[in-house]
Amino acid sequence: MKRFFITVCCAIMTLVTFAQSETHVLDFVRNCPWELTDTQIQEKYRDNIFILSDSISQLLNSSLPISSNVISGIKFNNYNTFIGYAIDIETKKPSVFTCIFDPTQTPDNNFITEIQTTISRSYGEPIEFPDEAKNKQEHANGFFSRIVNAWEGQNAMIIFAVFDYPYIDGNNTQQTMTMNALIITPPEEEEKENNLEGYRVKFRGIPVNGSANTFCTELSKLGYVKDPSFTPTDQVVAAYNGTYGGKECTLFVYVTPATKTVYQVRVIVGESNSWSIVKNTYLFFKNRFEAKYGEPWASEEKFEYPYEDGCGYELTCIARNKATFTTTFNNTDEIGIGFIDITIMSSTYGGNGWVAIDFRDGQNMLLNEAELNSSL
Repeated sequence: MKRFFITVCCAIMTLVTFAQSETHVLDFVRNCPWELTDTQIQEKYRDNIFILSDSISQLLNSSLPISSNVISGIKFNNYNTFIGYAIDIETKKPSVFTCIFDPTQTPDNNFITEIQTTISRSYGEPIEFPDEAKNKQEHANGFFSRIVNAWEGQNAMIIFAVFDYPYIDGNNTQQTMTMNALIITPPEEEEKENNLEGYRVKFRGIPVNGSANTFCTELSKLGYVKDPSFTPTDQVVAAYNGTYGGKECTLFVYVTPATKTVYQVRVIVGESNSWSIVKNTYLFFKNRFEAKYGEPWASEEKFEYPYEDGCGYELTCIARNKATFTTTFNNTDEIGIGFIDITIMSSTYGGNGWVAIDFRDGQNMLLNEAELNSSL
């Protein structure tokens, strides 16, 4: 599955003065300074550094954690652009470059076609892209984004996106600014990705990854039936009924907010008002996973004093956070690739209890966090 990173950024509502330069965006992409630190980047492009005002910097950083320093004076065909970048906290190296077309320039009718044609000459045809990920996505403060296309090369991945950002003009009138941008991310480490692909968390052989449509199609092939009464939310897109481990269950499919990539599947099984039945279901799956994956990565099973197993209030304790029964398995020695959690849960005041089994893909959990943060 192609990995891609989608970053949300917002328009600068002021005229930017660009240095005159013949540097082309694709020349920059071909030589992206992925291995340079922030200080080294500023030194390399010191003649092109554009310092944003505090207000504009704050506006940008509220949507995208790019540096307050921006590389300007770079062209794309007839359009001025500036490039901001985000720095990885640990490596101090860039994790993404955002090439923003001058929002004060009015593109002609062939703008999008021209951009795609130019990039395709260097990078070939766009990569296959989930249709639902191209749909208009709403973010914080009425900010919308839409993906047009994406390309992948040896030196970078490029995503062409269109953003609509609302603002109040000098006459206190609501306006919308449309901004076009290229999101440039590092090329995939194919060898590493291929090595780890086999370790991605799977639910009954289906990687917890990819688009919701593809994942749900695979669920249907296994005999799971979509629940028509379930109302989808931003992150839980579908519910299915069927069996798991020989027991009746309900599945919930979780996706990331922007790219709608599947990152988690939750299985609800063994619902009962009997503590004994719920506990035995928990132990049944714990033992099964221990036989498959070895010793748990973490486990906590306890009651808070004065409660204890056999007191008659076990499910009430679970509901009131007075007891914890949860075990986590790592599906490989590579920490962070994925986890499987088995947890006893209960309704308020201990009505019914059930066991939740969460299959969580480590890479897509990070993607989910990044997409949530980008909308803040």
